[in-house]
Amino acid sequence: MWRKALCGNNQAIFFEFNRQKVKLVNTYGPSEATIFCSAHSITEQDILNGSIPIGKAFHDMTFSLGCQESEQAGELLLQGGQVFEGYEGRPIENNAYKTGDICSVDTDGVFHYIKRVGGFVKVNGFRIDLLEVEEHLQSMPGVAEAVVLVENRSEGLCVLCAFINVMSDSLLTTRDLREFCSKLSPWLRPTRYFLIIQNDWPMNIRGKTDKSELEKRIYEKQ
Repeated sequence: MWRKALCGNNQAIFFEFNRQKVKLVNTYGPSEATIFCSAHSITEQDILNGSIPIGKAFHDMTFSLGCQESEQAGELLLQGGQVFEGYEGRPIENNAYKTGDICSVDTDGVFHYIKRVGGFVKVNGFRIDLLEVEEHLQSMPGVAEAVVLVENRSEGLCVLCAFINVMSDSLLTTRDLREFCSKLSPWLRPTRYFLIIQNDWPMNIRGKTDKSELEKRIYEKQ
């Protein structure tokens, strides 16, 4: 998906293709919808606006917005012949697949991607719910709290980093955590683990976990 990839200096790419009469098409579709299920022919106005729409649903698909964040935007729901049955143990709700993408739709019926919803991220091509990994870790004895963040590495790869708030009477080790996470699908398993004693767990002024401070520690400990 091009989204905002053609902004800034990369505008030159579009105009060079346009000069050569090459048509650029932005396609959209999660794996659960068989490759892609909407398309939009990129225009010069899109480039000037700094955002590339994901387009209109194909004829055998229906797009709608649910769990609306505002009057104009909500989570994109997919229905139609291209949608799979859902994940094992997690059937499609109300005959619609919840993409985890927050979108808006304009008066012409064209959908625009805005952001991801909740704890969803995309890591090395896999769509991951960070909350799912955190909940798994928090079910382990000795874990008071778990926060999972994404580390972007210079070689273009991303890895999951798990921060563990270790209870004071626990003897948890990273080996224990790796064994416990072996029950998860390979793409959900953290690559790095940070064990932090409760007294050292960063909190903000509102008494909640300071995730920005945890993120700094990813790069401090390399």
